[in-house]
Amino acid sequence: MTVTVDINVIRTVPAVRDYKMTQTPPQSLVLSPGMNSMERPYQRLRRFALSLLTAAPLIMALPAGERNAQAEEPLPGQIDAARADDSGVVHLSNADLFIDFSEAGMSTIKPAQPEAIQPEPGIAYSLSELEELALTTNPTLQQAAAEIMRLNGVREQVGLRPNPIMGYQAAEVGNDGYGGQQGLFIGQEFVRGGKLELNRAVAGSAVEQARWKRETQQHRVINTVRRRFYESLGAHKTLELALDLQKLAQQAAEIAGSLENAGEGTYSQVLQAEIEAQSNLNLVNTSRVVRQTSLKRLSLAVGSPELQPENLVGSLDQTPPDLEYDSVWNWLTENSPELQAAYYNVHRARWAIQRAEVEPTPNMDAQLGIAQDFATDYTIVNIQVGFPIPIHNRNQGNITAAHAEHIRACREIERLRLDLRDRLATAFQSYQNTRIQMESYRDQILPKAKQNLDLVSRGYKEGQLDYLQLLTAQRTYFRQSLAAVQVQTALWLSVVRLQGLLISEGLGAPGEIASEVTPPDINTDYPVGLFPMMLP
Repeated sequence: MTVTVDINVIRTVPAVRDYKMTQTPPQSLVLSPGMNSMERPYQRLRRFALSLLTAAPLIMALPAGERNAQAEEPLPGQIDAARADDSGVVHLSNADLFIDFSEAGMSTIKPAQPEAIQPEPGIAYSLSELEELALTTNPTLQQAAAEIMRLNGVREQVGLRPNPIMGYQAAEVGNDGYGGQQGLFIGQEFVRGGKLELNRAVAGSAVEQARWKRETQQHRVINTVRRRFYESLGAHKTLELALDLQKLAQQAAEIAGSLENAGEGTYSQVLQAEIEAQSNLNLVNTSRVVRQTSLKRLSLAVGSPELQPENLVGSLDQTPPDLEYDSVWNWLTENSPELQAAYYNVHRARWAIQRAEVEPTPNMDAQLGIAQDFATDYTIVNIQVGFPIPIHNRNQGNITAAHAEHIRACREIERLRLDLRDRLATAFQSYQNTRIQMESYRDQILPKAKQNLDLVSRGYKEGQLDYLQLLTAQRTYFRQSLAAVQVQTALWLSVVRLQGLLISEGLGAPGEIASEVTPPDINTDYPVGLFPMMLP
C-alpha cells in the first residue's frame, strides 16, 4: 500500500516585480506574469528547465537532516576493539569497519608481486628463503587478496544512495487544440532507517572475515612449504643411507671374491654378495627418484615449478622445540585465524539482524516537476511524496532467518573449538610418540647397530665370520637407520603441524581449511631392496 501526497502549485518564472496576483483556483496558487503574449514557446520551455535545475538541489538536500540524525546516534552493537571472548562475542567499533577506498588504501590489498627472491634453478635454498618466495608467488594468496578487494567493492556499493530520476512529462496534449501541459520532472528515493549504514556494517564484517581467511591461507602455504621441506630433507638423508649401504655391499662383494681366491670362501658367497650389491644399487636409484619427486613437490608448494633446487640448507638432526600441550592450546586459541574468521562471522550476523529489523522502515519517494500549461499560459509545479505502509510485510521472515543465522554462527565457534581440541590431541600424540622414538634411536638403537656392524665387518675381513652374519648386520643397521630417518621426519612434521595452527594444504583454494593428516605408524620391517614409501 502506498500513500501519495500530490500538491499542484502554479507559478511563473520571470522576476518578482513582474508578478501580479490573479484569481486562485481551489487548492492552487496562480500567479500570472506580465509577459509578452507573443513570446515564443521555446523561450518559456527554456525558463522551465532553468527553474527545474534551480529547484533540483532543494529536493536532493531533503534527506540531509535525516542522514545527519542517523550519524549522530551510534549504531546498535557498536563496541570496542576487534576482540572476542569464549562465548563467541566479537567487539568492533564503526571505525574498525571503515575501509579506505582510495588508491593508496586499495594498494595495500593488491596481490604482491615477487621482488625479494627470484627463482634460480640449481641452487640451494634455506627454509626462510622458500617461505618468502612462497608468499609472493603462490597463486592462492593472490586469490585471497582478490577476494578482499571484491568484498571492499561490495561494501562500497551497498552504501551508495540511489540515483535521482529525471525525465519529460506531458498531459492533456491536444485538448481543445492546445499543447497541453509539458515540462520536466526530477525524482529521488530517500533511504531511511540507516539502511545504507547498516549495509556497510554487514559488508565490513565480511571484509574482516575475508582478511582472516587470507591469514589462514598464508599459514596453509607456509605450513605446506615447511612440511615438504622436511620431507625433502628426509628423502635426501635416505638417499645418503642407500649410498652408504651400497658402498658396504660393494666392499663385501670384493672381500668375498678375495676370500674365494684365497681358498677361504666359496663361490656361492661371492654370488650372494654380488646379488646384494646389485639389489642395493636398485635401492639407490629408487631413492634418487623419491628425492627428485619431493623437491618437485616442494617447488609446487612454493608456487614456482621452475625452481628446481638441487640442495636444501637444513638438517633433520637439529634439536626440535620442546612443546607442552596446555601452552600450545592457549596459543592456538589466541592466534587461530579460523577462530578469528568465525568471530567476525558472528559479528556479521549481528549486523544482519539489525539490518533486517530496520527494513520495514519505509523509504520515501519524492518527485518535483515543472510544466507549462499552453492552454492557460501558466507554469505548473508538481510535487509528489510517497512511501509504502508496512502493514502486511514487515520483513518477519528475514528477521527470523537472520536470528537463526546468528545462532548458527555462535554454535560454529563452539564446534570449531571442539574440532581444534580434537586435532590438537591427535597432533600432540604424534609429536610425543615420535619424540620418544627419536631419542631411543639416537641414544640406544643406532649406536648399538653401528657398533655391531663394525664388529661383524672386521670379523668378516679377518675370516672369522661368514657372509650371512655380515649381511644380517648390514640389513639391521640400514633398517634401523631408515626407521630413524622416518621418525625424525615425522617428528618435524608434527612440530610444523603444532606450530602452524593445525592448518595445511597450501595449494587448496582459499577458504577450504584442511587439517593436517596424521602420518602412519613407523614400520621398521622393510626388507632390504624394497624402498619404503615416504610419509604423506
